Order: sequence, then structure tokens, then C-alpha cells
Amino acid sequence: MTFISLIKGFIGTAILFLPRQVNLGGWFMTTLSLTISAIFTYICAIKLLNAAKDCQGKDYMDIGFKAYGSLGRNLVGLFLVLSQTGFTVAFIYFICSQLQNVVSGIFHTEPNLWYFGLICFCMFVPLCQVRDLTKFSQFHLLANFVIVIVITSIFAFAAIEVGEKGWGEDIQAITPVTWSQIIGFTVYLYEGIGISSKYR
Repeated sequence: MTFISLIKGFIGTAILFLPRQVNLGGWFMTTLSLTISAIFTYICAIKLLNAAKDCQGKDYMDIGFKAYGSLGRNLVGLFLVLSQTGFTVAFIYFICSQLQNVVSGIFHTEPNLWYFGLICFCMFVPLCQVRDLTKFSQFHLLANFVIVIVITSIFAFAAIEVGEKGWGEDIQAITPVTWSQIIGFTVYLYEGIGISSKYR
């Protein structure tokens, strides 16, 4: 489970978006963008670890303070808030859209997406008040188990689809209109580097 936790932390649940993104970006553009993003993420992670060791900092803001003083600390804090807000909004939108799809499939109606957003808000706000994350350890294990099931299911259904219908004729190396979307996605895919606040 530790391995799955690391995969979830550093690759994140964005892996569930990957099949759709390959379709939007094209197989070559997606592969290229994923590789470049992984290399840059690795380099940045190593540099951050070395910087934290040199300045004996505990988090990103300490590194910013060591490099540029109070301005550096404030800027790092600001951009951390902005980046995590973006990730959070994207993830909540994903949850809401999936819930909308489930409800639409069962009841043959399409409720407003904002209703699901309100439900998520009512659920997440109380959870954010809990400061001791060890209280969620059992749910963490359950989440790991569910992620393994989902990833296994994706691979299984993909293998069945390819086995029955082949790779398809409309698969492109670079999708002309939507290829640029994959660039932002590949940065988001390695979100775990951005959400880590401690190095030691």
C-alpha cells in the first residue's frame, strides 16, 4: 500500500484522465509532453531538495525567504495558494461531472452541475477543519484500494477493446485542434511534487 500511496501522491488521480487526454493530444504529443514534464519535474524536485538542505528550510516558503527575503516568502506562498486552488477546482469539477454522468445514466435526466458542486462544498468544508490527518488513515487505505481497482479496470477494458476492434483508424500522432491541452494536463499529472510541503 505504501507504493500505491506514493503513486497516488506523485502522479495523483489525474491518471484517470489520461485516456481522454491521449485522444485530445494524440499519441505522439502525449508521450512527448509526458516525458518532458517528467524530466522537468525530476530536475525541479532535486533542486528543491538541495535548496531545502542548504537553507535548512522546512517548506517552500522557507526556501523563498532564504533566497529573496520576505518578498520571496510571500510570493512563494501566493503561488502555492494559486496552484493548489487550480488543482482543487479541477478535481472538484471532475467529481461533479462524474456524478452528473452517473445520475444522468440512472435517471435519464441531467441535473445542473452546480448542485453537485454544492454537495461537494458541504462535504469538504467540514473535512478541511480536521487538522490531524491520521484520523483518515483507514479512508486513505480504502482510497488506495479503489484506485488500484479503477486502474486495473481501465487496463482490462482497454485491452478488451483493443483485442476486439484493434487500435482504430482515427488515432493521430498529433490532434490538430486540441493538442495544446495535453501540455497543461501533463504538468497537473505530476501534482504530487507541488503539494509536498516538507522535505525531511
